Amino acid sequence: MRTQLASRITCFAVWGALIAHVAIAMAEEPSRSKAGTLEVGAPIESEGVIEHRLRSSFQAEETRLQVLLPEPLPATPSVVYLLPVEPRDEHRYGDPIEEAKRRGLASRHGVIVVSMTFSALPWYADHPEDEKSQQEQYLLQVADWMAKRYVRSDDPQRHLLLGFSKSGWGAWTLMLRNPERFGRALAWDAPMMMQDHTKYGAKPIFGTLERFREYEVRSLLTASRWRKQPAAESPRLILTGYGNFRNEHVAMHELLVKSNTPHVYVDGPQRKHTWHTGWVAEGFELLLTRAAIQGKESPKPLKMPAVRK
Repeated sequence: MRTQLASRITCFAVWGALIAHVAIAMAEEPSRSKAGTLEVGAPIESEGVIEHRLRSSFQAEETRLQVLLPEPLPATPSVVYLLPVEPRDEHRYGDPIEEAKRRGLASRHGVIVVSMTFSALPWYADHPEDEKSQQEQYLLQVADWMAKRYVRSDDPQRHLLLGFSKSGWGAWTLMLRNPERFGRALAWDAPMMMQDHTKYGAKPIFGTLERFREYEVRSLLTASRWRKQPAAESPRLILTGYGNFRNEHVAMHELLVKSNTPHVYVDGPQRKHTWHTGWVAEGFELLLTRAAIQGKESPKPLKMPAVRK
């Protein structure tokens, strides 16, 4: 009992030291991107979740960053970005951080888990005119700050993306457009073959069809920037499960096979279109457990590995 208590005290001491380090660092130097600024508030811990208030020149209002730390905390941990599907603090489709916390995913895998809010519906794109709607730049700001203050590494293999629906699309577009920044991206039940920029609330975010084309997944897959990246030890694109978009997943899988693009494809099971139906834990296994995807670069659907309870 004393050993367990001492262990937990040690974990919280390390956690507290990291929080203090972040708070001091932010007081000394605001994080900056090439074209904007990001002000990060002091960390506030509540029920195991660390929260920072954010002021980005790329967002119309204050946003939030939530962080889950593993116990114990590795010296140089990886981070999984849970990309939201709703603006502000809306949770019609569930709460990604709450799901990760409930299942103990940070400590189970020894990774930092984060999510952030957006001032508008997140499609992870930069509007061609509205400087307060630069969603890709905003997320890159947050990733830069995480690399300096928590992960302490900008190695792309330590920065992983996970999302569903529009944020599954966003996970892939972020990685395909920034392959030197992110190592792998997982999309669950997402409109991967979408060609109409007026659907699902996307038009106000993309602004124009021309801008939408710059983020279209099918086009990005052939981009030289993505193709020129060194080969990874395991596939960088993961496509799994479905609720509403199975036809789009099947079509994307066929396109990837035809273009000889390494990827992981899991056809099912069908689940409700929310954060809380078990797919997030399975997604972590695929993102973080090399044995789960070793030699599984399709074209056959994979059997999902068992998830520890």
